[in-house]
Amino acid sequence: MNKLPIATLKEFLRVDSDTGILRWIKDVPRGARSGAVCGYETRGYIRAEVLGVRLSAHRVVWAIHTGEWPPDDMQIDHINGVKTDNRPCNLRLANNSQNQSAAPSRRGGSGLRGASWDKRNGRWKSKIMKGKKPIHIGYFDTKEEAHEAYCLVAKTIHGEFSNTECEPGARDLRTKLGETG
Repeated sequence: MNKLPIATLKEFLRVDSDTGILRWIKDVPRGARSGAVCGYETRGYIRAEVLGVRLSAHRVVWAIHTGEWPPDDMQIDHINGVKTDNRPCNLRLANNSQNQSAAPSRRGGSGLRGASWDKRNGRWKSKIMKGKKPIHIGYFDTKEEAHEAYCLVAKTIHGEFSNTECEPGARDLRTKLGETG
C-alpha cells in the first residue's frame, strides 16, 4: 500500500472532522493552494495525491485522525456505506470478511438480499456467506420470509457489520428457524 509518513501528511493536509474533507494546509507544487480541497472521485472513492503519491482519502483521514496507518491486513469500512463520506466518525477498521458483510446488497432476481428461488424445490431459499463459506439457512414459502430469515442470521453472524437493509417483518421466523424462547 502506498504510504507517506504521517508527519508529512499532517504537514500538508488537515481533515475537517465534520465533513471528512481533506484540505491543503499550505500551497504545494502544481497549483494546489492553501485551503483548497485535496482529492478527486474515482470509482466511487475519493483519492488524493500528495507529493506524487496516490492515496485513498479514507486511509489518509484514518492515519491523520488516529496517528497510525491501518494495518496492511485491514481495510477501512465506511459505516454508512457511502464511500465518499470520510468523516472520522464514519470510518472503522475491518477485515475483508467484515467489510464485505457491510457492503451494499447485490440483489439477485428476488430483489431481496439473501433470498433466491430454488427451482429444484419450488421454494424460496435463504443463504448467507461467512468468510468464503456459504451457510444454508432454510427454505421458505415467500421471498420475504427468506429475506427475514437472512436478516436474523446476518445480525448474529456479522454483528455490527451486518448490512441487512431489513424492515422488521410481522412474522416470527425464530419458530421457522427452529429457535425456541
